[in-house]
Amino acid sequence: IRTVRPITPQLIPLAICLLLVPFLILLSGLSGVYVWRSVAVGWEVPLYLQYGDGLPPYAEVSLPTLSAVQPYDFTLRLDVPAIESNFHLGNFMSTLTLSTTSNKTIVTTRRPSMILPPTSSWIPFVSSKRRTVAIEVQFLKSYVTGHSHVVARVEIGRQDSWRSLGSGEGRELSVLSASVSGTVRHKGIRGLISRYPFMFGNIAAATFLLCSLAVLAACLLP
Repeated sequence: IRTVRPITPQLIPLAICLLLVPFLILLSGLSGVYVWRSVAVGWEVPLYLQYGDGLPPYAEVSLPTLSAVQPYDFTLRLDVPAIESNFHLGNFMSTLTLSTTSNKTIVTTRRPSMILPPTSSWIPFVSSKRRTVAIEVQFLKSYVTGHSHVVARVEIGRQDSWRSLGSGEGRELSVLSASVSGTVRHKGIRGLISRYPFMFGNIAAATFLLCSLAVLAACLLP
């Protein structure tokens, strides 16, 4: 006991370090993972349009969890058959309504579109007539929702169903597939972090570990 007592003041800090350092390393790793997982990323959600409800074709979908402070570009992507009935429709409207889960409207925007026949190939004897036409409609550019959980409603067509044209029969746009996507806008520090999430996750883990070790050393040193 007499031989151990003189070195006891040195053994206690060493024991504390051996116990706390692995715990601090674990917390640092978790902090890095948290930063990496919390970074805003782009997304794309398929839309299943509803027809025959007396309204233009529409779809409602819950979007993936968003960053409430991150700007996104909201875009509608349509894949429509290259048929004459679609080409004859002329201009039509696409509407996006974003709302909260409690049905409070965040924003509504409308954009006009038109389907044009695909161009023929300029190479002789080569038929490149496409059977589908891809359309992209940008609803919102660099928009911040202010909410993490958002519901999107998309309508495609005209409110009058084209009855004001021709002989007055109702018409609808034929759609093979549709989706709405959100692209992260890389602006400022948040944009830099979202561009390089793995690197900033490691930086966050290293910073947390160094700060924790500095505080531990300050508490243990005489």
